[in-house]
Amino acid sequence: AAVGHRLGPHRQRPRVTVTSGLHHVEMVMGTAVSIDILDSDDPTLVDDLVSWFHRVDATFSPYRDDSVVTRIGRGDVAEAVSTAGDLMPDVLEVLHACDELRTATDGVFDPWSVEAPTGGMFDPSGYVKGWSVERAARYLEDRGVHRFTINAGGDIVGRGLDRKSTRLNSSHGYISYAAFCLK
Repeated sequence: AAVGHRLGPHRQRPRVTVTSGLHHVEMVMGTAVSIDILDSDDPTLVDDLVSWFHRVDATFSPYRDDSVVTRIGRGDVAEAVSTAGDLMPDVLEVLHACDELRTATDGVFDPWSVEAPTGGMFDPSGYVKGWSVERAARYLEDRGVHRFTINAGGDIVGRGLDRKSTRLNSSHGYISYAAFCLK
């Protein structure tokens, strides 16, 4: 990416021009998910990630009457299990992680105490968005991609970036190098 600065008395944000790689923004999970892949031009990677985020939304959204999470929150566990199909391992993973977090935080994080928009009493969305971004990052790494960012409404994963390549345009403005130093 080429970065240019404006001269003047006020500091301006750099302008970014993408010269290679892939960039995609998808509206899903109630937010903008931006995907920037710097070391591959394979569009199937983006297609697979977009499909993943839509599957996560369909399964875990507390805003959808037909999601597995909504069914669990209403107490329709048998219906939730039968409709989860091959996603059941993901559902069990999220349920287990939420239970561990509830225990570790002495109940401060408790998705069972939050009334979901659809009326049930289960809303794991405080965990699911970040979890889904981490899973998407592992997917890219497993396919040999080492320089990328994924930003799902502020849950950001970046890999293989240095000071020269980390000023990437996201749906929320510019992401600075400092954001990637937190992990």
